[in-house]
Amino acid sequence: MEVTSWRAIEFFSGIGGFRAACHGLPIEVVAAYDQNSWANLVYNFNFGHRPIVRNLDTIPIDLIPDADIWWLSPPCTPYTMRGNQRDLDDPRARSLIHLLRCLATRRPPIVLVENVMGFARSRARDLVQETLAGAAYAWFEQELDPTWIGVPMRRPRWFICATRGGAPSPPWLPKVSVRPLSHYLKRFSTDGKLDTARGPDLVLDPDLEARFGLAFDRVDPEDPDALLSCVTHGYGKSLLRSGSYLRTEEGRLRRMSPQELLSLFGFPPSFSFPEGMTLRQRWQLIGNSLSVDCVARLLVGLVQGLC
Repeated sequence: MEVTSWRAIEFFSGIGGFRAACHGLPIEVVAAYDQNSWANLVYNFNFGHRPIVRNLDTIPIDLIPDADIWWLSPPCTPYTMRGNQRDLDDPRARSLIHLLRCLATRRPPIVLVENVMGFARSRARDLVQETLAGAAYAWFEQELDPTWIGVPMRRPRWFICATRGGAPSPPWLPKVSVRPLSHYLKRFSTDGKLDTARGPDLVLDPDLEARFGLAFDRVDPEDPDALLSCVTHGYGKSLLRSGSYLRTEEGRLRRMSPQELLSLFGFPPSFSFPEGMTLRQRWQLIGNSLSVDCVARLLVGLVQGLC
């Protein structure tokens, strides 16, 4: 595929993880779609490009602009362990089903799909494979996790990379050491606040610590081998199984700030949120996003293999 640049569509764009991963690469995002008004506000605030608010369950195919790359990161709830696992029977899977029908007709040169690991065992994945095979694509599938490229945070995701201009090759993943967690953290002040945090303290209430005890995933920020558990959209709302808590110098537990999480997710230091958004809203949007580092690694391999 002899090209010097690609035009991309970012379906289910969220706060713009895919677009952030395209930085420095010959990929121009020409359209983004999402129905979350807060996510769209953050996307526009950082990229100067407002995503299109459109129901992707029924979007007419002639309203989808021409592009070389279709990026698909559909809702993950139908495939998560904590979701209802209804797979293609979940109403939230309708958008993916419809876009696959559009894909079979439009046949963009490159298709990229990202979702949780449960997607790899789903009927939805089978449908993606059937659609790609019927449209004469070649593809590979691969699990990627930020820890594999040095980020001290677990977030395993399943990726599908398909092309119509030659068989794509999986990205090269050299063995690297995981960087210290402290590299990603802001200075934590004695009053329980971070310089970049706004709103309530990040420190957990002592009564909650006493009530749930060791059920919390506690991490020592100074431990050189520390690994955070996967942060979900429930961080800051659901106390358990939504992400790790950091132990302070005083022995207390605190949540991570939005800016710390953005750093761990691979967003650039310049990425920020508009004024007026609560901590809960910021945590939710980040938890619904993706590892920019993993996607960038996938894109770099794609560019090098096809250019």
